[in-house]
This record gives sequence, structure tokens and C-alpha cells, in this order.
Amino acid sequence: MTSSTELPGHRSPADIVADRPPVDTAEAFGVLADPTRWRLVRSLPDHGEISYATLRRVLDVTKPTLTYHTRILARAGLIDVHRRGRRVSCSLRQQVVLSLVGRLADLTSAPGTAAAAPADPPRRLRPVADRDDPRPS
Repeated sequence: MTSSTELPGHRSPADIVADRPPVDTAEAFGVLADPTRWRLVRSLPDHGEISYATLRRVLDVTKPTLTYHTRILARAGLIDVHRRGRRVSCSLRQQVVLSLVGRLADLTSAPGTAAAAPADPPRRLRPVADRDDPRPS
């Protein structure tokens, strides 16, 4: 039986981890917006490195669902995926998470030291209806 990494065009989460770019803040927060991925990330600090089998039980998800979400988290640089023979496990990249928390903390730092938050977009005003408008008012 061939392993999944030997299939043409298929990349395992471990392969993705090896060549990922630096973590992008907006992408990381976007990835964490998904409830399943958030639960997955929240369960990792309690266990350190955790096997897929244990994660499936903890999260009550199917293997394809778990693989899908761990691949997205690995691409975003939030977790490391480890393959040892047939056993696959993952762990939280704590330094990355601490860096994201630090970037959030920068938003609340002393005035003038952090980038200003973008202004709310202007409201669209409704056009004033013409008096000849046949619609009842």
C-alpha cells in the first residue's frame, strides 16, 4: 500500500509545514474564525502534541473533516503536523500564537504608538423620494 505522500500531486500536512511562508496576521485570524478550527486550536494546549485519533474523539469529527481543518491551520502556520509512520499528530505553534496575541495587544497600546484603526465606512444615505413618486409614503 502506498502512503499518501507518494501520490502524485498530493501533499500531506507535514509537507505543507516544511515550506510554509511566515504567518500573516489577517490570514491567521481568518482561519481561526471557523468554529471547528477554533475548537481544534483550543484543545491543543491542554494536550501538547495530540494524535489525530484523539482529536477526532475530542472534537467528534470525521477523519476527512479533521484532515481538512488541520491542513488549513498548518498552511496558516498555526500548528505543526508530525507524521511518524502511520501515526499523525499535531501541536500548537505557541510562539506564533503569542506573536498574534502581541499584535492584538499593540492595538490597545498608548495613544500614538499603534496604527490608528480605520474609520468606519461612510453611511449611505437614502435618496429623498420625489413628490411625484407613485409609491405610497
